[in-house]
Amino acid sequence: MELSLPILTTPVAAVNEAGLGLVMGFGPSRHERGRAPAALLLRDCLERFESVEPALAWCLGRPAGAPGLILLADASGDVAGVEILRSERRVRRPVNGLLVLGRPEGREAALAKALSDPERSEPEIERALVAALPDTDPGAIAQIDPLRRRLRAASGAWLEV
Repeated sequence: MELSLPILTTPVAAVNEAGLGLVMGFGPSRHERGRAPAALLLRDCLERFESVEPALAWCLGRPAGAPGLILLADASGDVAGVEILRSERRVRRPVNGLLVLGRPEGREAALAKALSDPERSEPEIERALVAALPDTDPGAIAQIDPLRRRLRAASGAWLEV
């Protein structure tokens, strides 16, 4: 199952039947001659893989234009991120149970605090995310749940595979 934007042919968030979930983050767009957009890697991963490690290897080894941020998570709880830069690719792993891709500048502490209460309801989690990321449009927040094989856009209903 994929979430996309009307102007895109690629997903921005997705989860497959096996429980592999992916989210694409976008940076300033610069066309790189001979390189496909990094977002195309999401569909490849959805079709080919069931877990983070082989999908991560695929994202590291395939050509893709920079910049790109890909978050990968699977039903086993494994999580990783890939930063696709012009000259390199960086693998990111969670620190203290939290992975923030992009420009986190101090956001990790606010997010960790916002998400630390396991009794929070989904609306409370969404409000905490919006509060911790004040420069993010609340309508741009998508959530994936690889364990339950579902995803949702902003405040919408969960869609299950």
